[in-house]
Amino acid sequence: MHLYKIKNEILSVIENCDQETWEIDTSKFDTLELSLKEKAENIAMVIRKFEWYEDTIATEIKRLQAMKKHYESQENNLKEYLKMNLEKLSMTELETPLFKVSLRKSEETIIEDIEKIPSQFKTIEVKVNKTDIKKAIKLWEIIEGARIQEKLSLNIK
Repeated sequence: MHLYKIKNEILSVIENCDQETWEIDTSKFDTLELSLKEKAENIAMVIRKFEWYEDTIATEIKRLQAMKKHYESQENNLKEYLKMNLEKLSMTELETPLFKVSLRKSEETIIEDIEKIPSQFKTIEVKVNKTDIKKAIKLWEIIEGARIQEKLSLNIK
């Protein structure tokens, strides 16, 4: 049975209680409560599995990022090595059966002193520190544009 159906059945048992004694059908309620516990346990197991997937994927992403960084570094080192040697030989082009290697002129913008750069060429990234804002609000400080909202969080132990 689906969780929403179990919930609806429990609410139905409660709504259909004896109006004079406020008694409910305990056998049906107990059965539904057991179904609810089993369903919650199954959902919690799936949530745990997803958490494990998330952790495993995050670890794999870090490993792959480190590997990518290593190969990017190796690539750049080899490019610079080949370029340096072609320059020393005053060669701008070299053709092999598989590749054509050539040097071409390009331009690079060098920032010598960022403080001297006019503001029209700068971008500013604004980040909000929610943790500090929450602490300030809890200390009765008024922060325009922010508030604390209570909510229910699911906790699985």
